[in-house]
Amino acid sequence: MALILRSSCRQHFYRQLQQTRQAIKCRMATTAREEMKAFWKRNERLSRPVSPHVTIWRWQLPPVMSICHRATGIALTTGIYGFGIAMLMVPTNFADTLEKVKSWTAGPALITTCKAGLSASVLYHSINGVRHLIWDRGYGFNMNVLYRSGYLVIGLSAVSAVALFLWKP
Repeated sequence: MALILRSSCRQHFYRQLQQTRQAIKCRMATTAREEMKAFWKRNERLSRPVSPHVTIWRWQLPPVMSICHRATGIALTTGIYGFGIAMLMVPTNFADTLEKVKSWTAGPALITTCKAGLSASVLYHSINGVRHLIWDRGYGFNMNVLYRSGYLVIGLSAVSAVALFLWKP
């Protein structure tokens, strides 16, 4: 008896499943490509602009700072790992390698540029990271506060980077 009941239930289930699949196929008569073409034709017919576009969109401080925060994080991580791997591959110790770099014609300029870039990146990323931690607590989302804190991060980063760059131990 249980076998007959199970068999009839399965047949009913599969029949229902087949009908549902056919109904779905009828409703999905167009492909995504056709839908996209229809969308663009409708927009052209109604003279709708493609916007916001980079050429007409005005950059705001918060997204630019977010992009810079991510870029400095990626650059610092890549630089640290790249420098570490490079130092593992040099045949001599770090002091000898540094003296060799200083002896090049562009050596002092290269070291100065790296020091300035590293100090500016670390300070900007760190100070902006503190700003992000404050946001995580739920503070600073008012537009006025958002812009003031952004300018404060830029100012503190610039002043700190110049001070650290000019500092001689």
